[in-house]
Amino acid sequence: MSIKILPVLLLFLLALGGCMNSMVDDPSAPSGDAMPLGVAPLGPSTVRLQWTASGTSDATYYLRWEGVGDMRDTGLVITSQTSATVSSLLLGRAYLFTMTPYLNGAFVESQTRSIVWSPSDRYTLDRSGSGTIRLFETGSDSGSGLVLDPVLGGPARVPIAANLSAPASVQLALWTVAASSPAFNIGPAHAFPSYRSAGGAGIDSTVAISSTTYLATSLGTWFASTPINRLIDPNGTVKVFSLPAIQSDGQGQGFYVRTGTPSGYHYARVLIINVNGQLLQGSSPNRFVELEISYQATPDLPFAKAAGSGQAPVQAPATAR
Repeated sequence: MSIKILPVLLLFLLALGGCMNSMVDDPSAPSGDAMPLGVAPLGPSTVRLQWTASGTSDATYYLRWEGVGDMRDTGLVITSQTSATVSSLLLGRAYLFTMTPYLNGAFVESQTRSIVWSPSDRYTLDRSGSGTIRLFETGSDSGSGLVLDPVLGGPARVPIAANLSAPASVQLALWTVAASSPAFNIGPAHAFPSYRSAGGAGIDSTVAISSTTYLATSLGTWFASTPINRLIDPNGTVKVFSLPAIQSDGQGQGFYVRTGTPSGYHYARVLIINVNGQLLQGSSPNRFVELEISYQATPDLPFAKAAGSGQAPVQAPATAR
């Protein structure tokens, strides 16, 4: 089924501007978990949205979006599928996405779902562009810490000791217990005592991570429907994840990261790629994990905020069936 964009319907979106903006003002509004609207990052101007089917194969779905604070930045996709890709978005701008099923000549208002989301930078290569992003284990001679923030030169691996000239920049670290360990630990560098003692001021002590990990094969298949700022302990509790070195299901393990201080938080998604059934690759003492990273460079702009559900949908034209 092809995806159609109907500019004529954008006139109806303008009439809904007041309603949309009032929903954005309340990030604590329910997100409509009965039929969630999820978003996955594809790049600095592109996202992919996914939703649950309405229960009938005859439904058509209206996905509209509007730039928060700029109603001129708007669009509409009509599809019979339960996902759609939206491009030409502006990096650093939040967008209100709203999906409403259309069935038997009428919109199903009870299944309208909305989410506020911002596109983000996506990284699959290190800052040199010469290879994949790798985070190496403790003691590796290939760099045993990772910088996420592009402003600090990331995403890139750096030896802790060599990074002392750039205070508070090492953000993630990987720890292995033994050469034959069936598991590894990954998390904020400041959560590991050995990194704190080795790196001193070269470690970013503001890093916090989500309370759990998420299974996904790539960033493009990792859909989120919950605001990221709600998935990270507001108190910044120090924790790490213990993950298996071998994972035969082909899935990777992802988690959310928050850096900075309350005056300017940044959010990231970090996915450990599964390569041939392995999360931990290589051999001791240079074992590593391979990463994909999505990073929001604009401070205080989470990837997603709840935008409520059940708002009045746009009116369908007589030609829409």
